[in-house]
Amino acid sequence: MYKSTRHVDRFVRKAIRWIVLNLDGFDPFKRNEAYDIRDGQRLGELAILLRAYASITGRLHSEEARKIQQRLYSIQQRQDFSDRLLRSPEELVLFVEIYASLKAVGDEPEYSRELIQRVIDAGYPAFTERLPHRVMDLVSCLERGGFQHSLPSLSRLRDVSILARVPCPIVLNEDALYFFTHVIMFLYDFGSQRRPVLSQRFIYRLRPALSSLVVAMCQERHWDLLAEMLLCWDCVGLPHDQFYVKGWNELLNTQDHNGAVPGPEWALQLYQKVKREPDKPLDAESYFAHHYHTTLVSVIAGSLYLQQEGKLMRLTSKSELPESGNQRRAKPPSLLRHNFNGNHVRQSLRLSYGWLIGLIADQQFRLRAPLSAICSILTGLWMCESSNRQCSPQLRAIVHETGQMLALQDAQTPLDWTSTPATLRMIAAAIWRYARIEIPSLHGSQGFVRQAANVLCDDFPQGDDDDIALSEKRALLFCMGLHPRPYALPRDVLSRAFRDFSLSAPRNQIENLVLQVKAHTLHGLRTLPASADYAQMGSILCALTVSHLRNLDFMQGCNLLRAAAYLDYTDVNRMTCLDWLLLQQRPSGEFGFFESISIQNAKGTDALTALHLPLTLECLWTLAESRYNWRLFGSLPPW
Repeated sequence: MYKSTRHVDRFVRKAIRWIVLNLDGFDPFKRNEAYDIRDGQRLGELAILLRAYASITGRLHSEEARKIQQRLYSIQQRQDFSDRLLRSPEELVLFVEIYASLKAVGDEPEYSRELIQRVIDAGYPAFTERLPHRVMDLVSCLERGGFQHSLPSLSRLRDVSILARVPCPIVLNEDALYFFTHVIMFLYDFGSQRRPVLSQRFIYRLRPALSSLVVAMCQERHWDLLAEMLLCWDCVGLPHDQFYVKGWNELLNTQDHNGAVPGPEWALQLYQKVKREPDKPLDAESYFAHHYHTTLVSVIAGSLYLQQEGKLMRLTSKSELPESGNQRRAKPPSLLRHNFNGNHVRQSLRLSYGWLIGLIADQQFRLRAPLSAICSILTGLWMCESSNRQCSPQLRAIVHETGQMLALQDAQTPLDWTSTPATLRMIAAAIWRYARIEIPSLHGSQGFVRQAANVLCDDFPQGDDDDIALSEKRALLFCMGLHPRPYALPRDVLSRAFRDFSLSAPRNQIENLVLQVKAHTLHGLRTLPASADYAQMGSILCALTVSHLRNLDFMQGCNLLRAAAYLDYTDVNRMTCLDWLLLQQRPSGEFGFFESISIQNAKGTDALTALHLPLTLECLWTLAESRYNWRLFGSLPPW
C-alpha cells in the first residue's frame, strides 16, 4: 500500500523540471502579442509556487528556483506590465504575489515595493469585491511582503469563510471545494507557516471531512483537487493514515512520463470535445492548460510531504482505532445537524410508515401495482415496525389482506414474479408466512422459496463459500431456517481486499468489496470484536458513501452504509450520511427529489412506485439498521 519517500522525491523532481521547461506557458508576453489580464492567474500561481517551494525545501538557490525567479523578475521589470498596477486595481494581488515571492528568495525591488504600498494606502484593496478566500490570498501576500494594510487578519477572515465550521463534504460542489482548500492553504501559507493556526479540536473534526474528500476526488478522478486535499492534510498536520497514503499512491500513478500531472478528467474530455478530436492527443497549448495547475500544486504538496516525513506518523498505529471513528456505541455528531440522533430516525420511520400505509390501503393501487411494489411496501412496513420491536394489528391485517388477494390470483393463474428481485421475494414470503398466508408460487413445495433453498443447499460447499454473490440468499434462508449456517469469508481475505483496494476503483470493484464485507459478517448477523482493522475498513466504506452521495447515488450509498454497520463501525462521516438521507425525505414520507428527466423516463405504474418506492425502501433499510443493532434478516420469522 505504501510507496516510499523515494517515489515522492522523484515525482517532485520530475514535476518541477517540467514546469521549468515550460515557463513560456506562464509568461503572458510569450503567449500573446498583447497582455491579457486572464493570463495573470498563471503568473500569480507560478509566483506562489516559487515562494512555497523555496520556503518549504530551503532550495532558494537551486537551478529550478533560480530560473523561475529570473522569469518572474524579467516580467516584473517590464514597464508595460508594472504600469498596470496603478491602472488596474483588480490586479493588485498579482503584483503583491510576485513581490512576496521574489522577496522570499532574496530579490526585493524597492521600486515595486514603493508602488505597491502607495496603492494600498490609496485604498485599492477596497475597490474590488472579493470572496473571503480571495481576500485571504491578498492578506497572506501582503503579510509575506511586509506591507502595512488595514484589511482583516487571516483568522478573522477564516471566521466568515467556508471554514467557519467544518463543512459537510456531501454538499460541496467544485467551486466550494476550491474555496475550502484555499482557505486552509492561505491560513498556513501553503505549508510554510509553522505555527498552529487551527485548534486541535477543530482539526480533529476536520479529519473525517478531509478523509472522505480524498476518497471522493479519487473516485471523481479530479487529480487537481486531490493534490490540494493532500496539501491541506499536511498543512494542518494530520498523521499519514491509510487515506493519505492511498491518496498519494493515486496521485503518483497519474504523472505523465514527462513529469506533468493531469487535471480533472472532466476537463480533459472538455478539451477533446472542443478540438473535436477525442481520440487524438492534446495540442501543446491544451496540454499545458490541462496539466500546469495540478503539477504546480503537486510540487508544493510533495515538497511538504518530504519536509514532514519523519515528523508525523506514516500510518495510524494498528493498536489504536482511527481518530475519525470507532466501534463503540458513542455516536459522533453529524456535520449537518450537531443534534442529530436516533429520535430523528424514529420520526422518519414513522413518517414513511404513514406513506406506505396510504399506498397499500388504496384498493385501486393494489390492483394495478406490480408485485415488486407490493413486496417493497410490505418490507418497508415490516422494517418500520420491527425495528421498533413491535408488530401492530394494523400491519397484521394489511399483510393478511394482501396475501389473501395474491393467493387467490395465484390459484387461478400462477403469478409472474420474474420482475421482483429474489431477495425481496424471499423477505415478502417470510412476512406473509408470519400471517399464516400461503401463496402457492412462493410457499408451495414447488414454490420459489423451497426451490431456492433446495438448489443452494445442494450446492452448499464443504469448505469456504467462494460464491459471495449468493451469500445474501444463503444468509436470508439461514434466518428462515431453510439453509445451514453459511460460511463466513475469512478475515484475512477481507483484510487483504481492503489493503489492496484502490481509492479510484470502479463501481464493480466497490460492489465486490461490499459483498465481501457482507459475506464476512453474514449480513450483520455475526458479532465482531472491536478491532482497529475493522475500524479502518469501516472508515473506508463511510468515506466511499460520501463520494456516492455527492453524486446522488443513493442506492450504492445505502449499500455501503449498511456494510459499515455490519462491521459495527460509526464515525462522523457515517452519521453525516445518515443525516443526509433524512434530508431526502419528502414531507409526505417518501424519499427522493428527482429531476424532470428521471420522472419522464420512469417506468411502472407511476413515479411513486418506479422512483420513490425503491429509494424509500433502501433508505428505510439503512436507517432502520442504524438503530440498536437491528438487522432485517435477523428480524424475519422462521419458516
